[in-house]
Amino acid sequence: MGTGGNGFVAYDVYPNTIQLDQLTLYVQRMADEVQTDHFDWGFRLANLFGSDYKYTFTHDYFSDQYIRAHNRYGYDPVMAYVDLYFPWVAEGMNLRMGRYISIPDIEAQLAPDNLMASHSDVYSPDPYTQTGIVASIRWNKN
Repeated sequence: MGTGGNGFVAYDVYPNTIQLDQLTLYVQRMADEVQTDHFDWGFRLANLFGSDYKYTFTHDYFSDQYIRAHNRYGYDPVMAYVDLYFPWVAEGMNLRMGRYISIPDIEAQLAPDNLMASHSDVYSPDPYTQTGIVASIRWNKN
């Protein structure tokens, strides 16, 4: 809840005002996961600035700007991970290490990935990002 918070109404925290919801900058290299003959790697650093940062930050990742300072606008490195692609594991395995958007959730939070102004209320109480290691394995073409 906090300053500018409104529980599960999410995203409509400063009504009747003009505001910067999200300004995002992606820096990335995509691993080539189509081929099966060599190891490849990639990374992503997704930077978010704006009033929506209060829905994406994780404790200890620049969280004081909201928790202590109650800033209306803030910065969050919402994704910061490395991808390692191993084509010889099953029919290909991507190992992701770092901070990434929750894999089982239903939509993208960042403006470039979501063309609608609305968002699911699931992102209000649900954890938005995860930090760790996750493997995605293709067992067969199905």
